[in-house]
Amino acid sequence: MPETASLEAIGAGRVCPLDYTPDWAQAWHYPGAELEVVYIVGGLYGNEFALRAIETMFESEPAGHRLMVFNGDYHWFDVADDAFAGIERAVGAHRPMRGNVETELAAMRGDEIGCGCAYPEQVAQHTVAWSNEIMSRLTATARAVLKPAQLDALGRLPATAIVALGNCRVGITHGDDRSLAGWALSEDRLEHSLIDGLTERMRLLDIDVLASSHTCLPVAQCSTDGHGDRRIVINNGSAGMANFAADARGLLTRIARCEHRAPVVPLYESHLGDGLVVQAIPVAFDAAGWQERFAWQWPPGSAAHASYFERICHGPGYRLEQAVRDGFRRLN
Repeated sequence: MPETASLEAIGAGRVCPLDYTPDWAQAWHYPGAELEVVYIVGGLYGNEFALRAIETMFESEPAGHRLMVFNGDYHWFDVADDAFAGIERAVGAHRPMRGNVETELAAMRGDEIGCGCAYPEQVAQHTVAWSNEIMSRLTATARAVLKPAQLDALGRLPATAIVALGNCRVGITHGDDRSLAGWALSEDRLEHSLIDGLTERMRLLDIDVLASSHTCLPVAQCSTDGHGDRRIVINNGSAGMANFAADARGLLTRIARCEHRAPVVPLYESHLGDGLVVQAIPVAFDAAGWQERFAWQWPPGSAAHASYFERICHGPGYRLEQAVRDGFRRLN
């Protein structure tokens, strides 16, 4: 965003606040001496049905050697008090991180910032307005369900994490390496970002894999930095919502030792050194049940129904082959 532009000129929902700049020196670290499987679950969006499916898969992984990280926006459509409380409780049993949704719920800055999505200019204004309205309703729910201390804890969740599996270091954030709500890892910008210094920034951060989700469409690509070292970027899109045309399933990122087979066939994957693999795992849940639950919370005429229901039912106009790029291979 231009530094000289006022918040009013940019508009709520397109604003990228200064406190969205991540401090990787303060990242949450998981040393991973015994770690063998990591799930990175971005964009759950309050989908209880997807959460149950993810937990079932996770429980099949090797006990004592697994970690599940929710890298932001696990709240969104869960405006019913019981739904919000259930998501908060279940996610809190693992390793939650802040997305723009959780950050704004805790900050309660209201109309000035809106949803905190930092939507780029090509996103239609009515979509931005719908997101701001969703955030307004969700904020009311958070105020009703969470105590002040819980809201404070929500705002203090980490925005960045570094997880070690063997010799591999995985950097996890919600948006991109430079902003909590950044779009540099979106499917339409990733190629340019890799050319424009992303791999070098990963080298300086000493991370082999960078995992995110904020832009809501998945993409994965390998590249080589200026020192000849391989770097992987994977954006899981949404764990709780359809990612591809005519496919209602969510998607999560799984990084694991190769000897541990995934609970379901990955859509695509890339092998790392040290016997590790990075995978995009489909999340198959009760789509009909979720659509009914969603419509109960967001009936026709509501902002979320207008903005998301078509995608929830039929998927976006995005194809699997658009997400799978250099260094990744399709399996499904």
